[in-house]
Amino acid sequence: MRIISLSILILYFSFPVYSQTSADQWTEDIEYLQSKIASTVPGITEESSWSTILDYFKELKDQLDDKTDHEVIIHIQKALNLVNDEGCRIYPFQSSLNYQVAPVKTFYFDDGYYIVDAFEPIKDLIHQKITKINNRDVDSLFLEMSSILNADSEHYRRQLFNLYSLIPNWRDGNNIEKAIEFTLESGDRKMVETMDVQYYVNLKRNLAGYRQLTKGSRFHAEENYWMEYLENKKTLFIQFLMISDQKNGDSFKAFTSAVEHTLNTKSIDKLIIDNRYGGGGNGFKLKPFTDMIREASINRYGKLFVLTSPTTRGTVAELTSILEFNTKAVMVGKPTGEGPNSVGDITMVTLPNSKLVVSLTKKYWPTSWEQDQRKTIEPHIPVYYTFSDYLKDKDPWLLSALNFKEAKPVNSNSGIKNLSGNYTVNGKKISIIKKGESYFLQMNRKIQSFFEIHSEVYLEENNRLSTDISEVYFDYETDPNGDIQLNWLNWKGQKLKIDN
Repeated sequence: MRIISLSILILYFSFPVYSQTSADQWTEDIEYLQSKIASTVPGITEESSWSTILDYFKELKDQLDDKTDHEVIIHIQKALNLVNDEGCRIYPFQSSLNYQVAPVKTFYFDDGYYIVDAFEPIKDLIHQKITKINNRDVDSLFLEMSSILNADSEHYRRQLFNLYSLIPNWRDGNNIEKAIEFTLESGDRKMVETMDVQYYVNLKRNLAGYRQLTKGSRFHAEENYWMEYLENKKTLFIQFLMISDQKNGDSFKAFTSAVEHTLNTKSIDKLIIDNRYGGGGNGFKLKPFTDMIREASINRYGKLFVLTSPTTRGTVAELTSILEFNTKAVMVGKPTGEGPNSVGDITMVTLPNSKLVVSLTKKYWPTSWEQDQRKTIEPHIPVYYTFSDYLKDKDPWLLSALNFKEAKPVNSNSGIKNLSGNYTVNGKKISIIKKGESYFLQMNRKIQSFFEIHSEVYLEENNRLSTDISEVYFDYETDPNGDIQLNWLNWKGQKLKIDN
């Protein structure tokens, strides 16, 4: 075994000391947290998981005399995981804890788990493939840790593993060791001492297209959104990392106007909207942008693309969902980290005795029907991202969109007769309207909701009206006069009754 020691460096760091909390104090903290979850997280007490959460907390309180503080913290994280929301978790680096992290940055590529950057004394680890951590197979360890990787979907859990696998305390509640052993693909084993989180934060993990269109193009540091025009490809590329006005540069409103101007003045064959690395922001800023894209001439099949990944979350996930339901966009990439209906807006809760800081989500933001329980948005065209792609600065998302030449599906409005009208689904008004020779499904958004629909509909065989939205169609019957009677709206696997 070759050991890399950082002992001398660690002597210069000071770490907060976590004080022992008594069983009675932990009981008070757990009951306080339980009440905060019930009063903060929207609809949680009506979920089937609530009784499981209560049972888990009860069992934990009964066992407090036999558990260390670190074990209690792990169990609280597991209870929060039952909420199925990434925003409900214990922040791993806070003053009440003594948690450190291995000073390397890793990424779970489709062909394995690799180190992409490392602290200066251990730079030789960069580009090494990790097969085991503390003698545990990486894939098996991911499954073992899933109960503390709090996320909306399995896809985002794998992203969290990139960090949490490097923190000894999260792998084992009793493990307060300051080192991690990596087994590399070569068979070598490396012992790496953990350090303050700042040494981790300062490392780089710039994945395909992150803030940079190509290796030679400008790096858009600190920008929440940006665009570049590929003249040789006649393609406009836009990336969203946050829907929030820039500290320096165009406001989101001004950026929307700039995009519209570019679409109207440049020769553009394709528009690619990159939502792979997006997170938070203000969803109420989105409508002028999404309305503009919907009405633009580029809103055609094979011309408009949205790139997605497991780190497509928050307000940028809302943008992705809105574009899915209101445009003819082709989704390219990997499943998103959140589904179309999410709970957001973080509030921080400090437990009275341990001073442990817990984040909870407090606001429900729907972009789909309440019956739509998906925890991710699946792409139409999946991509495969390997470590070799990373080394070559190859972007399979971008290449898939640029090389897309699939023929437009043959759809027809011929035969649709007397379809225009208003209907009610789940208490919401939807309309079928005629524009020229085409028909469109339309539903406007309500207050405190981002859910709206604008999609063309097409007549198919077997009494079905399809839409531009995958897995969304109407079942209908035809009366003796040839008029169509809509019966059901089939929405992503859910059958919603239509009231005429």
